[in-house]
Amino acid sequence: MSKKKAGPAPRPSARPAGGPKAGGAKADSSSYPVEAALEDLRSVIEAADQLAAEVRTATLLVTAPVSRRAEAERFAASLIATAARWDNRASAAAFCRILMVLGTATVKKMASGALREITAGGVYPPDWVAGIGKPAPGQAWRRYDVFGDDEAIVVTYSYGETRFAALAMIDLTMAPVAVTIGIAADPDKLIAGLEGNSPFERWEEISLAQARRHLEGPLARATIRGYRELSRTSAAFLPVVRTYARRLPEGGEADAPAYAPADRAAAVADFLASPQAAELGAGLDARALRFWAQALTGYSGRVPGEPPAQVGPRKLVTLLGHVANTFTLTGEQLAAMRPVVTAWTTWAAARQGLDPEATAQLLASLPKALDGFAASYGDPRSAVARAYLRDVAASDAEVTELAVAMTRRSLAVPFPDIDEAGQPAMDVADILSPDTPSARAALVAAEFASCQLDDGQTSQELIGEATRVVEELWSGEPDATWDGVRRLVSEGRSRHDAIHAFIRHGSS
Repeated sequence: MSKKKAGPAPRPSARPAGGPKAGGAKADSSSYPVEAALEDLRSVIEAADQLAAEVRTATLLVTAPVSRRAEAERFAASLIATAARWDNRASAAAFCRILMVLGTATVKKMASGALREITAGGVYPPDWVAGIGKPAPGQAWRRYDVFGDDEAIVVTYSYGETRFAALAMIDLTMAPVAVTIGIAADPDKLIAGLEGNSPFERWEEISLAQARRHLEGPLARATIRGYRELSRTSAAFLPVVRTYARRLPEGGEADAPAYAPADRAAAVADFLASPQAAELGAGLDARALRFWAQALTGYSGRVPGEPPAQVGPRKLVTLLGHVANTFTLTGEQLAAMRPVVTAWTTWAAARQGLDPEATAQLLASLPKALDGFAASYGDPRSAVARAYLRDVAASDAEVTELAVAMTRRSLAVPFPDIDEAGQPAMDVADILSPDTPSARAALVAAEFASCQLDDGQTSQELIGEATRVVEELWSGEPDATWDGVRRLVSEGRSRHDAIHAFIRHGSS
């Protein structure tokens, strides 16, 4: 396909039979008609429709409104138990095999156990099930905007004569993450829907290896974020499309360039020496000028292939939101915000190579972004977020390190609820101050005082150990505590349960 301009990508409207519908309230998992839904899936399995079997299975796994992984796994267990009672044992075996491809690690283990029981009786999945998750790749395309705010990747696949397409729309304003995922039974219709006439969009055919490079990281981040941040449609398609992406070839091009702190520092120096900075005049506070240059430039260049000082209409909002959530500003910094951000945006557009039309579009979005900063900075939630980083948030600090610190500390001390009056439910200044561990200790004591104790453990011993873990998470030392608690949380445990488990078993 020749290169064409493309308009904003709609969410895919073409779905294979049995695909989920977006939106709508989810039924309570305890009352969800499991047997009826499985009978619908069973008919697809018995028709040997590989694509529909994958989509409907993935849809079932995200149907129940469960908020924790344990609840989702109990729901999956109920699906397996119900399917195991089918009189068509081969279809039950097929369902278990599909779960072993699309499920979480625990679901795969449950499905594997159920499949062993079925095959022990001499019944096996039909031959076509061996091809689940293994469609043949065809072609790939990329739609992207000139600002670097987002892109969409489309890859065609086929199961025999059945040709279809997988789509991932990717938000590039932060670490690239898939925000919309879909499968279309009519690839040509999907591709036609992505093509448009916007002067700020581009459309190109790419290699299958390039498609894999664009898809793997964003799909993995979407999985880590959790299905609740996706529409029901995207949540259902995510494990399927992620499985398909692994079928694409690796390599095929040089690694994207990586940028170091020195590259970001050089970009800051370039801006400070630029005509745009010079036009601000000598009356502007020099320290405030440097602060904004470092805070804005330092946010970019963290992702391979993204040079420092990237900016677009949506990324500009993200940059300002990063400042609002991270830095407690002085009066001089607040006063310098509008003129410096305007100058920096104009400089960054030229550095990025945007043409006059794209630059005009970017600058037209600037006033709204600047107006939104005041509301964001004044939001009580932003004030709480800043409190978590107050002692480490230097303007030249590495953003990735600040993000790790925020994650660590929010595991140590969960974000407080904000009441209707906009006030946090706890004294943030005391609890979050690095100089007042006693306040955090009191919070830990209240949280763990009534917990069930292990054999031979006293309440004071549990509270003391929990306090130690919380302080080690807060400080980041030793690394083993952060690594261990993070691993436990990634396995699906709540923060509270992860601390208990770490106390009990340590980093093992």
